[in-house]
Amino acid sequence: MDSAVSAHMCKDRDAFEDYEEVHHARSISSAKSDVKLNVIGHGKLKLRVWTGNAWVDARLENTLHVQDSSKNLFSLTAAAARGMTVEITRNECVCHIAEDETELWHRRLGHVSYGTLNAMVNEGRIKGATVKRNVACDVCAASKQVRKSFKTSEEDAETRESSCSDVVVCFDVLAPITPASKSGFSYAVTFIMMKSRYVTVYPLRKKSDVASAFKRFYQNIKTASGTKIKVLRSDNGGEYRNETMNNFCKAKFIKQEFTVPYNPEQNGMAERMNRTLVEMTRCMLNKSGLNKSY
Repeated sequence: MDSAVSAHMCKDRDAFEDYEEVHHARSISSAKSDVKLNVIGHGKLKLRVWTGNAWVDARLENTLHVQDSSKNLFSLTAAAARGMTVEITRNECVCHIAEDETELWHRRLGHVSYGTLNAMVNEGRIKGATVKRNVACDVCAASKQVRKSFKTSEEDAETRESSCSDVVVCFDVLAPITPASKSGFSYAVTFIMMKSRYVTVYPLRKKSDVASAFKRFYQNIKTASGTKIKVLRSDNGGEYRNETMNNFCKAKFIKQEFTVPYNPEQNGMAERMNRTLVEMTRCMLNKSGLNKSY
């Protein structure tokens, strides 16, 4: 086992299955800086693995065939990237293999729902993974509890929102964030293109920085897609109605729409997105054990 190599390597051609030769010259650096080793193929390696109770057959994917290597090398880096947990003690090195990749991808994507995970796999947005099951996640249970939402006529706004074009943008400020981040940010603003649901988040040091964040967002959208924002929807916060924001919107012919005071449901898409982002962040912090300033 080697923690320095980035890929598994084997010098024995007969140990491979699903083997594919490399037709274009490829070389890798060895421990000796002036020595290069040639990769002549790659594939799936057949292994016999001791589980602690019995020997079982296993397959090691994406293994390089390096005939000139002095040893066969198991890459701890590649194993960790596939979701394995590596435990090293004085006398042994043990790799713990998850039953499937469900929990790994669940954590990677900010504790997203398992229904969403399955949809992403089926649509090919997650490559080389199999999501087989729903599991009870203690972190999600502890971090995502909310009161049951009230059913009001405002929910009909969702139908209206879905028919909007991407010239309509809603946004909301997440505040205050305590403690502040290590970079000194205590707020964040979320902008959403209401048809495509394209989301952009900017960290802020002050609420009054919303106007400058919107200017950046406007220019980024215009440059990337050519879309010119025509409607900007938000609640009635004073930071959204200041002179800087008003003047910029007038100059760009953007209509500002404000919700009725104390009716966050009228800006539901932005409110829900901020809740989703908070839950994702809380789950990842709780799981990692990092300080909240991260």
